[in-house]
Amino acid sequence: MNIDYKYTILDHVADLAVEVSAAYRAGLVEGSIAALMETLDLTFTETDSQVTTVYTIHFAENSPDNLFVESLNEWLYLVQTRGFRPSRHEIHWTDTHLEIKCFGAINPVLYLSSEIKAVTYHNLVIKAADSSGNRRICWIADL
Repeated sequence: MNIDYKYTILDHVADLAVEVSAAYRAGLVEGSIAALMETLDLTFTETDSQVTTVYTIHFAENSPDNLFVESLNEWLYLVQTRGFRPSRHEIHWTDTHLEIKCFGAINPVLYLSSEIKAVTYHNLVIKAADSSGNRRICWIADL
């Protein structure tokens, strides 16, 4: 699924601050993953024929904040600790569930240009659709 989103990495002292806008909640996650990949200097370079591993990240919560933060932190764990290199994602976000299906390969020796400790709840803002139909999320990660 191709989800339209726009993300901006903002100036923030000693941390990574990101703002994402999208028409759908899944686009907020996809844009956030794109910002994390840019920070880690990862790119989608593999084709589907090179996909050897599929991980499913799934959280069930009543809080959209918890769904978002915990899911992105699990994604960071897969990339930084397990050596997972994603080629694409399928994202489904309802009021109480967030699932990220990650397709890619394991390459634990690939160098990452940065380390991200965690996506945090600090200054996390998730806004409902505005008059143009776009949703917005702002979040901070500890570097």
